[in-house]
Amino acid sequence: PRYETVEEQLTMTLSQAWGKGVLTNPADGVSDIRNLARLMAGYDRFFPAIQNVEGRSLAQQVDDPATTLDDEFGHLTAPVIYFGATNMGADSLLNGIYSATASGSEDVTINVLENHGHVDVLVGETVRDQVFAVIERWIRRVL
Repeated sequence: PRYETVEEQLTMTLSQAWGKGVLTNPADGVSDIRNLARLMAGYDRFFPAIQNVEGRSLAQQVDDPATTLDDEFGHLTAPVIYFGATNMGADSLLNGIYSATASGSEDVTINVLENHGHVDVLVGETVRDQVFAVIERWIRRVL
């Protein structure tokens, strides 16, 4: 009874997930709730958990002298492009910027999207211009 429509309920639920606008920001019109619902319909909720387990497993081997794994981080020669969403919070944003600039690449491009959440960077109403067109220009420049 709190919401008049399922769309309104989903908008408020997703807008508050992880904190105000952190996961996505349909309440402020940054992303269209219908696009988010379509995205969620095909979402595999187990994938991130598997990805996180694999990431932790690799991270535990970093200081293991018996491990031959070396991702060459800090010595990358490839160009790097970073997109950060301000609604993720200062720690996340600064960690992303730090990682991009600490990669070792001499060609780092930083893009910060104001009032965007994590998923908004992929499906937001302005990503065609603020993300995809930027990536296209970046790819054409670095090739």
